[in-house]
Amino acid sequence: MDFITDRETVTKQINLWVERQTMGKIKNALRSGSLSASTRAVIVNAIYFKGDWASRFDATNTEPAQFWVTPEQSIQALMMRQDHLFRYAETDDLQILELPYIGYDLSMLVLLPKERNGLHEMEKRLSADNVAKWVKALGDRTVDVRFPKFSTESRFSLKQTLSAMGMPDAFSAPQANFTGMTSRRPLCIDAVEHAAVVEVDEKGTVAAAATSFSIACSQQTLPPPAIFHADHPFVFLIRDNHTGTILFLGRIVDPAK
Repeated sequence: MDFITDRETVTKQINLWVERQTMGKIKNALRSGSLSASTRAVIVNAIYFKGDWASRFDATNTEPAQFWVTPEQSIQALMMRQDHLFRYAETDDLQILELPYIGYDLSMLVLLPKERNGLHEMEKRLSADNVAKWVKALGDRTVDVRFPKFSTESRFSLKQTLSAMGMPDAFSAPQANFTGMTSRRPLCIDAVEHAAVVEVDEKGTVAAAATSFSIACSQQTLPPPAIFHADHPFVFLIRDNHTGTILFLGRIVDPAK
């Protein structure tokens, strides 16, 4: 790549590749001006996921309803709804719901604070250990689910973040050591860009396909239906159920944006 004299062409080539890989969902992953004459390498990470719910929401049940963006302010959002057997758990201040995709290899885990203003405190507790504990606590339960349709796009320039996490040398020409790639000239990373899109509707999520198989539920006595109305800010995770790997993580504060 000619980063010195033809940066805009290089930018367009990278963006076109990302757009193809994400089925057109992510455009302009690299913004104009992201590259400079001193650029030596660019890492662009774009993830595309599409999965259908194992239990789809009936579109005829979707209707406008209140979503509380703050304890005092609400908006109208399209809320999907269904009553179904899901894996569910709750604590004193948190509800946890697993919405599996076809094949049950992948699921969306929804973390809903019981208080409308509880998102900040809940996010303080968001760690790999706590997620594993919450998942372990999940059990079969009939759940009355109200869940908003939403579409969200996130873009991050990660140079400063990765430097702060402990790899500043990779971004410094004097200190970087990429001799395993080339010994012809000093090489360092100039930019790390990440882009992700998540769209949720009655059919599933567009954000990696899952194989399909059926799981039968054993006969058992279940407690009364749980009420899970996601009508205020929450956190969602899309995770691999076999490895526990989190593929996407986000918060929804306003589903209309």
